[in-house]
Amino acid sequence: MNITLNSISFSPGEGDGVNLYRVSRAVVDGNVFSENLYAVNVTNSDNVRVTNNQAVANDTIGVQLRESVQCLVFNNSFVGGEDGVDILESSFCNGVTRNLIRGMKYDGIALSPDSSTTGPSQFPQNNTVNENVFQRNHIGINLQNATQNTFYHNDFYQSGYRHVNPVQKTATYSVIVAPNMWDK
Repeated sequence: MNITLNSISFSPGEGDGVNLYRVSRAVVDGNVFSENLYAVNVTNSDNVRVTNNQAVANDTIGVQLRESVQCLVFNNSFVGGEDGVDILESSFCNGVTRNLIRGMKYDGIALSPDSSTTGPSQFPQNNTVNENVFQRNHIGINLQNATQNTFYHNDFYQSGYRHVNPVQKTATYSVIVAPNMWDK
């Protein structure tokens, strides 16, 4: 399945530009997204390539990888919105590489389980985040119960709160943010 060279817009914040559920080997390339809840929502899928897209006008989430493996988010621009890329319960060889993530209200990239009660087997792990540019996001990379991920050659500029935020343990749940590998 290929979704290429489209302009995709929905009623502000109410629907997904592209929703891939239980898909294998899809390509989403060269599209322009605006006003979607998720520009691209990838769930229970594998080998999906999200490349060369632009989320330009307040897509709430640029790309969500939920329970997906061996997916690549490469060479996209995410401008405005709440989160650039969310990696939820996704593990094993997902890559987020060479993206521009700018002006996010919350997180440039968030790695976390779906809820605070999710077990360790569903923590985001073995993902790679490299060569991305983070500009003027509230938080560049937000980690919660994310382990054994690799981060290198990312550039951070003017984060509002923190460039990297390892969410700390609270009274109601424990948080694991190590070991992750940084700048190998």
